[in-house]
Amino acid sequence: MAADPPPSPSSNAASPFFLHPSDNPGVVLVTQLLFGDNYHTWCRSMTMAISAKNKLGFVDGTITKPASTASLFSSWLHCNNMVISWLLNSISPEIAASVLYVTTAFEIWTDLKERFSQKNGPQIFQIQKSISSLSQGQLTVSAYFTRLKALWDDLLNYKPVPMCSCGAVTLLNSYVQQERILQFLMGLNESFASARAQILLMEPLPPLNKVFSLVLQEEPQREIFVPPPLTDAHAFVANSDSLRPVKTFPKKDRPICKHCGCTGDAGQDSDYPAG
Repeated sequence: MAADPPPSPSSNAASPFFLHPSDNPGVVLVTQLLFGDNYHTWCRSMTMAISAKNKLGFVDGTITKPASTASLFSSWLHCNNMVISWLLNSISPEIAASVLYVTTAFEIWTDLKERFSQKNGPQIFQIQKSISSLSQGQLTVSAYFTRLKALWDDLLNYKPVPMCSCGAVTLLNSYVQQERILQFLMGLNESFASARAQILLMEPLPPLNKVFSLVLQEEPQREIFVPPPLTDAHAFVANSDSLRPVKTFPKKDRPICKHCGCTGDAGQDSDYPAG
């Protein structure tokens, strides 16, 4: 009796050649399309989405195109075209038109990387400039921290922390965390000066999330009324009052009695002394 043939990889849910019934060419994997200047954030989102579909090998080159006579060729072609459709749905129409006739998902992925991942210098400069100029202002502590963390994560895409097995990477991560804590504390409003001073006196500094939690606990106690700035009309009135001349009245000479020559009280203009 002949042995049963091995199951097809396309029917195995753990295989990269497997396609779920919900997978179709019209699926949009990410909400933000690639327009060029957002390549790094788009690339990260797409990498996670394609990895979740177990199709990362089709874009990073680890799953190569088999020979046309190989048993896997049909399954590879099916999955490759599916991934190409997902990529085209996730980039702007102008960019999609430039890669429409590329035959493999790996070639499209490589082409996009070569075109849009080279502008690291200006992007890093802009992100670091935004980090240095960001302050809490009218934002809540939570909103301010969220914006700052988004900039940190964006910067990490351009300047990833190197991975190694030595202890240097631990020291480097500690330095990055300390730098972020200082950036967060520097941007807080002056009403948090006391909490900031207490945190800076801690040795060693607590983790970043702990620092955020400590500052967040102080926020309800910092609702201090700040008087609104003077409007132009108010400023004009204030300036007018300060520049208004003071009225002065001439001093009256004290009257002199014509009869005896004595000096009388001011306001009395009589030819005879009182009494």
